[in-house]
Amino acid sequence: MLCEYAGMVVSFAGVFFIAFYKGGDESGVYEANYKIPLGVLLSFCMGLAEAFINLYNRMMADVDWFVVMFCHSAIGLISPLIVICIEALFKGEFRIFTTYTSRQWSLLILGAILDFVILSASVIASQATSLTFISLVMYLLVVYAFLADILIFHESFTLI
Repeated sequence: MLCEYAGMVVSFAGVFFIAFYKGGDESGVYEANYKIPLGVLLSFCMGLAEAFINLYNRMMADVDWFVVMFCHSAIGLISPLIVICIEALFKGEFRIFTTYTSRQWSLLILGAILDFVILSASVIASQATSLTFISLVMYLLVVYAFLADILIFHESFTLI
């Protein structure tokens, strides 16, 4: 158990180092990005919220997964609609339909479908097995995130 904790500390330290280190230019001046601390803070909040969601889903093991998904989906639909309607009242138009390109809409729809599938799988997994096992498997997200940064977004990481 102690080795697992040590591994988590080393892993998080590495993530912090990579997240906060942005290489400098030729003059050696390093540029700080004000969005990085906000992103790290939001990531911790998301991790905590995800842990509570999995805990609640585990506590509702006697409720069918599709009923849980209905509630998740209903709240996920209603809350952005309220924001969009309030914006439309103030601006006088539904700019959500005119602002984005077809590529952006395709990515939004694909992301929404994948999010629904992943959330459904998370609910089923939370109700079926231990949260510890689910959390350990979710560490694969770190590997996938680094691969996406390197292969898709062409980020470069240095250790110095």
